[in-house]
Amino acid sequence: MLNEWKESFISPQNSLPKIAEKANLKDGLQHLFAAHIVTSIIYFFAILFNTLMIIFFHISPETIMVLPIFILMIILIQIMLILISNGIIWLVAKLLGGKGGYGAQLHMTSAPLALTLIISGILTIIPFIGPIMGIVVILYYLYPMTLAIRETHKFSTLKAVLSWLILVFVYFFILLFLILILMLMRR
Repeated sequence: MLNEWKESFISPQNSLPKIAEKANLKDGLQHLFAAHIVTSIIYFFAILFNTLMIIFFHISPETIMVLPIFILMIILIQIMLILISNGIIWLVAKLLGGKGGYGAQLHMTSAPLALTLIISGILTIIPFIGPIMGIVVILYYLYPMTLAIRETHKFSTLKAVLSWLILVFVYFFILLFLILILMLMRR
């Protein structure tokens, strides 16, 4: 699994065609859960470290006890959002003539995503510059994700980019709609 993460992140052009031969939903879900567990452990220690740093602000023990539950909820919400996002990308890819299955696409996109999540999680520990570097890593993920979608659906790079770009527009309009509702509620 770790080798698949590394290869799909560092050399997606070469590794994704090999991964495509055995891509399936079960392995894609394993990638997601494993990456989120590792990332959550990183975040847990980062938060714990920061909590110890600000212990002088009298953080209650209850706050620290709720932290694992909060992290578990974040893991579940992130995985659900990834599954929904992957579904939207899959539907768009199908509309654009894609031939791949949902499970294969999830597997292909989650292998490089796993390492992306872990690297960006580690980088967020670094004050100031870390989150910016994490964003760069996340933006880089668009490259292996595009190649994974292209390989899964056996179509052009342009159609692969359109598949995830439409998702970005969907989320943008949902966010815009929610902001509009909040603004109307404040009146």
